[in-house]
Amino acid sequence: MLKFKQFISEGGNIKIYGDEQGNINPKGAKSEKFPKLIHAAQPFSNTARESLQPDIIDALHAVHNHLNKMVPESHIFGKNAQALKAKPAEPGKEEGPPAFHTGSTKMFYDPKILHKDYAAGIKETGDVDALIDGKHQPAVQKALSNIPSGTRFGKYTFHGVIHHSGNESSLVMTHDDHPGESHQFDLTHVQYEKDEPTQEAKDSRRGGSFEDRKMGIKGMHLNQLTHSVAKNVHGMKYSTKGLKAGDAEPSSTGIQNSKAVSKKLFGVAHDDIDSFSGVTKLINQHIPPEHHQAIFDTFKNSLGKDADTSGKPALDHLRSNLKVVG
Repeated sequence: MLKFKQFISEGGNIKIYGDEQGNINPKGAKSEKFPKLIHAAQPFSNTARESLQPDIIDALHAVHNHLNKMVPESHIFGKNAQALKAKPAEPGKEEGPPAFHTGSTKMFYDPKILHKDYAAGIKETGDVDALIDGKHQPAVQKALSNIPSGTRFGKYTFHGVIHHSGNESSLVMTHDDHPGESHQFDLTHVQYEKDEPTQEAKDSRRGGSFEDRKMGIKGMHLNQLTHSVAKNVHGMKYSTKGLKAGDAEPSSTGIQNSKAVSKKLFGVAHDDIDSFSGVTKLINQHIPPEHHQAIFDTFKNSLGKDADTSGKPALDHLRSNLKVVG
């Protein structure tokens, strides 16, 4: 199972194991009985964004319908899969994106980002991050585990699922037009209201901004930096469970609303809380300089071996904008 730090740091990393006859381990993981790697999820190229957008929606809609038959009281994307539908345009505004997505998938479906700009700015997407109604989580997870390998969901073929500690399940599926790739669908059980995720649920899994991603800074770096501020300035901790006291139970839920997190950490409720560059700006403007080095050091330590590779753009941004060394 993946702990919080590991889980938010990885996308497209799930592996499905089976036996020599091709039988899939229901739990996905490698074991003595299931030693053979069958499918390994991997990032998919963003040059395929335009074609994959509707195909992913279709696949998730098919998963929704399948689970509704297995668990009739469940509607993982709301009644009639409402969370998968584009929001009707308000007067004077364009049609809005569907409500199901979270993390980096939010920008994957952002209609304001043109396909050519997305492909130029971001090389690949690690996985599909989707929020599902957690009202019937145990029954839904059991039903997911009982889906036979080879089941078709739209243009995707299902291979297996792994349930992580807490409220997350990862499906591995292969797209018809990308036979050499296995795509990872992360389903997170959250609270729904009016057939879509609550704002708190959306805010708890931030994927950063498109500008961050163009600099090579990932959503996990935003969450790690937010935690570093919480720990060093307020003695608190931040995770997908929200902002809470440093000694709070790991399973407890803290402040999840982004504006409320911003208010608690920086004294202002600001949209900058939702991007790495924005949080850096908030640190500069609202956190005394004597805390900056400790914030930087904690963030750098959280990167571990990635500090000199995938974490370097984030560290360089902090070095350029804060008075820190290291």
